[in-house]
Amino acid sequence: IKFSPEDEEFREKIDNVLVDTSKIFSDVRRVVAYGNFEGYLLQNTLYQPSVEIFIENSAAFRTSHFAILSKIQNDFNDAQTYAKDTYQKHRDIHDYEKEWNFEDYEKEEHSLDDIRSLLERFKRWLQKIHFSSQQIKGILVIKADKLRNKLTSFVETSSDRVQDYLLRLTRDKIREISDEYSKLIRSLEKEADRLSSFADYIDAYNHASQTHESLEKKSEGVTEMQALLKKFSREKQASLSEDLNKMSFEANNFQTKYAEARQFIENKKGEMIDLVTKSNERLNKEVSSLSEDLNSVVLTSGKSEPQTALELLGKHNKKLQGYKEKAKSYKRYQTLLQVEEVNSYDDLTRLDRKYADRLKLWQLIEAFEDQHQGWFEDDFATVDVILVEEDIKRYEGETEALKKSINKGQETKDQAVEYLSHNVREVSRHLPLILNLGNKALQARHWKKIFENLKDLEWTPGLKVSLKDLLSAGVADIAHLIEDISTTATGEKQIEDKLAEIEKHWEETYFTVIKYRDTKDRYVITQIDDIVGQLDDDQAAI
Repeated sequence: IKFSPEDEEFREKIDNVLVDTSKIFSDVRRVVAYGNFEGYLLQNTLYQPSVEIFIENSAAFRTSHFAILSKIQNDFNDAQTYAKDTYQKHRDIHDYEKEWNFEDYEKEEHSLDDIRSLLERFKRWLQKIHFSSQQIKGILVIKADKLRNKLTSFVETSSDRVQDYLLRLTRDKIREISDEYSKLIRSLEKEADRLSSFADYIDAYNHASQTHESLEKKSEGVTEMQALLKKFSREKQASLSEDLNKMSFEANNFQTKYAEARQFIENKKGEMIDLVTKSNERLNKEVSSLSEDLNSVVLTSGKSEPQTALELLGKHNKKLQGYKEKAKSYKRYQTLLQVEEVNSYDDLTRLDRKYADRLKLWQLIEAFEDQHQGWFEDDFATVDVILVEEDIKRYEGETEALKKSINKGQETKDQAVEYLSHNVREVSRHLPLILNLGNKALQARHWKKIFENLKDLEWTPGLKVSLKDLLSAGVADIAHLIEDISTTATGEKQIEDKLAEIEKHWEETYFTVIKYRDTKDRYVITQIDDIVGQLDDDQAAI
């Protein structure tokens, strides 16, 4: 806290004034003493007493001088105490001014209670700031108008900005409610002469009912915001009158339109229920017709081309998806209209499963025929018989499941699924033979032996032959022989692998040798225990 002038400077100036006063007295020409003229002549000296010393050494002067300077010091001390107390009383305002930023405050979301609390705080501060702008302490006058004006400006400006912020929030909320009511009114003014549009109209009515409840709660919030705004600024609250009138107009208009919509729905409901009933009957007939189409010759005969069957199923799928969309809409209509006799669409569910089975069947037939051609007509050396076995097992399982599903409740067996089942069984019947022929242990000598027992086929190195060719040459008739040859080849392969392993081991084995006695070119093997042990193991294995 600083004073102008400072207390030391002020006391120095007073002290100078007193000293100057004594000098002035000293300079005034007047008789202050009588001297001896004879002595003056003899000594050639003129006695001239000092008024300044006379005054300064006087008890009265000293007492006054001390009293004046003490008074100044005491008054400055009192002023200092008053200034500090005043600052401490308003320190919270100073600190808040440094920390608070309206731009940041405006970007954040605040509840109405938060805004009310802040405005109340500003109000209390304004009341506290109303101290005297001039305070007298003895001979000193303390001017606090600068401090008061600064704090007052900050609080008043901040309060006004928060009030404007509240005004914007209130106006935005009022306009939001008005716009919502306007949208609801427009939704209830749409035409609803068809079943689909009438269902949409009921949805709009139900939505309007729910939204109206939330808008009433928002309106209560607006009332609270107005009351708070009015408490601090009647002028700002009054500026909302136009927006409030519009909101009130839209709300009243909605109430009228809502009542008309309720009456319209009640009057139209019976007619729309009849339309739903007729639409369901028509859909049931379409579902029944499509179910019969799935039993057509093209789809149930094993003689049909898979591509033709799948193209026909694609057309049926478009119809089926259309029926499912209709059923979805009709379910919605039934719920909205509260229809007593509800269509559960069980026939459509069964049709969907029936179509899925039929589609999967023909996809399996197409895939099987494509793979069957590769298994039987490609060079047999390129066929992975392990994958063939996996695929056949999968086809067997899926075909069996389709047979149960498609033939369930039918008087006659479905020929298409029987066709697939028969073909899968045929390949499955040859599967042991295929696995034996596909044995990777078979060498040229084994194939030569096999071909010696076939007709119309001669073995030559690098010969490319298909499974179909082998079957035509009678390979199935010597299945037992081929099994024996395959088993023998596997055993021989194991022996060959073992011999190769032993040979590689001995190739990598190092012997430790030393000279035999004093000979120069004769050596003996040392450390033979491990070598003998390994030799015994290899001989036993062979």
